[in-house]
Amino acid sequence: MEYEKSEVNSGFFYKTAEEREKMVSAEREFIEKRVQKVIALKKSLCDGTDKTFVVINQKGIDPMCLDMLAKEGMIFTLS
Repeated sequence: MEYEKSEVNSGFFYKTAEEREKMVSAEREFIEKRVQKVIALKKSLCDGTDKTFVVINQKGIDPMCLDMLAKEGMIFTLS
């Protein structure tokens, strides 16, 4: 749950700072939507029960996403 890293050595070139900010905002929105889906799944499975929700992730978790998950009481680990 972090920004996708290309398997190919590539780069982005922006004409303006606004173009770069637009791309950063789009990436942030994409990641936050992904995390919100995980949070919604946790709520649908665990709310009103004594169940715990564990997220196992192989590639890392963005610090802002870690905060969002922690606020929902989720346990997370990297494998």
